[in-house]
Amino acid sequence: MWVTLQRANIAWLVVAAVLFTLSKLLSAVRLNILFAQIGVIMPATVNRQLYWLGMFYNLFLPGGIGGDAYKIIWLKKASPTVPAIETGKAVLLDRLSGMMAAVVILLIMCTCITFLPMTIRLTAIPAVILLSFVYWLLAKKQFSLFQTACSITSLYSVGVQLLQCICVWCIMMAFGITGHIPEYMLLFLVSSLVAVLPFTLGGIGARELVFLYGSSYMHLVQDVSVTISLLFYLITALVSLAGIRYFINGRFGLKRVVGVV
Repeated sequence: MWVTLQRANIAWLVVAAVLFTLSKLLSAVRLNILFAQIGVIMPATVNRQLYWLGMFYNLFLPGGIGGDAYKIIWLKKASPTVPAIETGKAVLLDRLSGMMAAVVILLIMCTCITFLPMTIRLTAIPAVILLSFVYWLLAKKQFSLFQTACSITSLYSVGVQLLQCICVWCIMMAFGITGHIPEYMLLFLVSSLVAVLPFTLGGIGARELVFLYGSSYMHLVQDVSVTISLLFYLITALVSLAGIRYFINGRFGLKRVVGVV
């Protein structure tokens, strides 16, 4: 991995970091749209601060859900008139929306990988249609407060996942990898879903295991595959560490910056 890193093109890695940052800014906007559905009107700057602080906490808590829990706690203190169950549903739907977009893109990517069994390739698109219907039904039944925003937030989620896929592509370009792009993207999307599970701190190790065993199955170079995964984690960590400024500043004081309508 160290030998592989030494030949990386730094310019491509900088572009990858910018794209990842943009994906997170888009994620923050998506979450703020959901908050607005329950009457929590938050200034964009405060929303970004809260989102980045959550990312910072995710580095040290199991999986990618520790920061989500902090957002719910913060909003409970900042806007006590809004039930915690509603803010919890907003954060949960934000997470589900992102995972749904990842699964949809993953299934579409399956149709481009020739060595996969034909049954998987043929059923991928019908599976997308079925999952989309199930997601719509779930949103209607369990997240009725957010139903009017589901369409726009779903589009935001697709944008987030595509930006992160392009981010991974830039990491590949940093090593001059131009082949097997669908296979690497498939591994990345699967690893993104696995990283959410609370098995490891900040998801580190979970992604790398997916790339390690997945690259063996797909006949890709293992050390390069794991290096791509590790670099994505390092970019995530560096961008997330920007949230430390809000932690040092007293978590921006829990001031009355949230309006409730």
